[in-house]
Amino acid sequence: EAASRGLSLDTSAVFNTPCMAFGTSSYLIEPDGNLRSCISAFGIKEFSVGNVGGPPRDHALPPAARRAAELEDCVEKECPYLPICGGGCPYETLMNTGTVEGRLCRKSYFETVLPFFVRHQWSQSKYRLFLQSDEA
Repeated sequence: EAASRGLSLDTSAVFNTPCMAFGTSSYLIEPDGNLRSCISAFGIKEFSVGNVGGPPRDHALPPAARRAAELEDCVEKECPYLPICGGGCPYETLMNTGTVEGRLCRKSYFETVLPFFVRHQWSQSKYRLFLQSDEA
C-alpha cells in the first residue's frame, strides 16, 4: 500500500526483533508500575512479571527447556523457519489461540515475505560494496 502511494519503505525490519517474552531482563513498564515480558502485551496477565514496587517474581513465560519441548515437532521436521521465528510470537499465539502455550507457525508469512527481504538485503549489499570500492 505504501509503495502504491509513492512512499519509501524500510523493509529491514521485515523479521521481528528477538522475542522479549522469554528474556529474563527485558520488560515493558506500564504507567502503574506493572511489568510485562512483551512490548505488545500491555495489560495482558499472561505476560505479567510483577510490579516495580513489589518483590521480584519468576518470569511469567516458560523457561527455555519447556519452550524447546513445545517446538519439538518443528525440530523433528527440520523446519527451515525455526531459526527465524522460534515457533512464533507468543503474543500472536495468545491472540489466535487463547493461550501462550505451544507454537504459532508463521511459515506462510515467511514464504510470502522472504523474496522481498532477500531483494532488499541484496540491494543494500550492492550499495555497501559500491561504497567500499570507492574508498579503496
